[in-house]
Amino acid sequence: MLIMTPTEYQVDIVVPVYNEPENLPVFYEYIARHVASTWRMLVVYDFAEDTTLPVLKEIASRDPRVIPILSPQGGVLNATKTGFARAESTAVLELAVDDSPTVLEKIDDLVRIFYAENATIVALSRYMPGGKREGGPRIKAFISRFACLSLRWLTGIPTHDATYTDRLYRRSFLQSITIESTRGLEIALEITVKAHAQGEKIIEIPVHWSDRTVGVSRFKVLEWMPAYFRWYWYGIKTYWAKRLGLKKS
Repeated sequence: MLIMTPTEYQVDIVVPVYNEPENLPVFYEYIARHVASTWRMLVVYDFAEDTTLPVLKEIASRDPRVIPILSPQGGVLNATKTGFARAESTAVLELAVDDSPTVLEKIDDLVRIFYAENATIVALSRYMPGGKREGGPRIKAFISRFACLSLRWLTGIPTHDATYTDRLYRRSFLQSITIESTRGLEIALEITVKAHAQGEKIIEIPVHWSDRTVGVSRFKVLEWMPAYFRWYWYGIKTYWAKRLGLKKS
């Protein structure tokens, strides 16, 4: 059984935000009321004029577990990297501030499985049996599903949903790799294929995901597709090089 002192946190939750004054209070209240795991919330914003900031400061003033963090560079990628760098818990969970309760209700399961199974990554999966994806642009859904399932078929990676950003990582593994992503949310795919290439333990659990209902998504399908393909190809190349006994080029 995992025993922790009151000063230790089972999980640091990294939450990048960009003008999310409506979503952040809803997100925070759900976690504060329903998550049993011991947590901190690292809320990362880009600039002082972000409309999330007044709400964030108010929440942080009454709950010291909520920590506002200014990212030195803009963009969701840099916000995520900043949050990872500031994390202190063994487990680091990245979530989106617009996540629905069907996603947030999985937090305790992710944390429990992570520690019980000594995993490196515990991933939520929309495409495994029991999972579901609902809403959003059809082309985005088709590309995502095809990429994830074909990557699993071609490499045996133990997740049906390697691109989904909501997942829990071992902090020591994050510290052991160089994150090379440059564009956006492909960072989750990069970390996952690198973990698989190194033989790290990856576990997935199903989730019912639905598209946001408040605000505008910043996901840019065509702009970020080349970056995703880079790590998709990396996963295939490293897997088959290992299987065939080839030297990494």
